Amino acid sequence: MVFSLYDATVPVFMQMLGGLSGVIEKGRLHALEHGLTAETVLDARLAPDMFPFNMQVIQAVHQSAGSIEGVAAGQFSPTRTPPPDDFAGLKALVDEAIGKLKSLSPEYVNQLGGGDCDFVFGDIRLPFTSEDFLISFTMPNFFFHVTTAYNILRHQGVALGKRDFLGAPRLKT
Repeated sequence: MVFSLYDATVPVFMQMLGGLSGVIEKGRLHALEHGLTAETVLDARLAPDMFPFNMQVIQAVHQSAGSIEGVAAGQFSPTRTPPPDDFAGLKALVDEAIGKLKSLSPEYVNQLGGGDCDFVFGDIRLPFTSEDFLISFTMPNFFFHVTTAYNILRHQGVALGKRDFLGAPRLKT
């Protein structure tokens, strides 16, 4: 069996974004049950110099569907999209990313291999091959933001477990 660029990225993104969608919902329910404002939960962070929960979600979304778009364009830059101020807006962004990923065919993603993709941030330009960008840069960043979003809500007392984080694994059928 050949393991492709598609296999290494798109299904992983969809699985983890599905888990993140459930984490967002549990955060919303926690806020309701404990009389917290959405702002209190969405603006929570682990450390003063880290992004808050809502920006962790946006970065995870951008590092998933946005990274495939970046590879196709040959350039990827961090997003400066302001976060939604409610749980519904965050869930909608995650759902939109999942929809974009579902629309990608393995053939389309696999043909992106062998190309170049530059990471551009201000004056910084890091040249990558498409594969190295996705596997060595995007995937670690994606997991960092998904994990940090999960950890922020755990730190806020939201009842989450590993199953929430993992989403729905792809089991043998």
